[in-house]
Amino acid sequence: MSKNIASRRLAFATFAAVLAAAPALASACPVCTGGANDKTQFGFLVGSLLLSVLPLALVGGIALFLVRRVRRIEAELVGGTSRVVEPRFAHTAAVSQAR
Repeated sequence: MSKNIASRRLAFATFAAVLAAAPALASACPVCTGGANDKTQFGFLVGSLLLSVLPLALVGGIALFLVRRVRRIEAELVGGTSRVVEPRFAHTAAVSQAR
């Protein structure tokens, strides 16, 4: 049992050492050091903000659409009126007239 704990500690220490060396390895990346001037840094910042906000806006927009749609359907069921415009296609004309 103690060998297992010792091997886990050794693995954790090795992982921590590799992780500590990671910033030095990342600075060798040509893209990471490419933002030397202010315009490039600002571009990276704006791009990062856009990519961070875009998924949140997408999920929020879908949630807003669904909430408004449910409220509209509930209002139609309570009020008895329908604001839904039926399509005027040739294959649905017979179905619409039959109602």
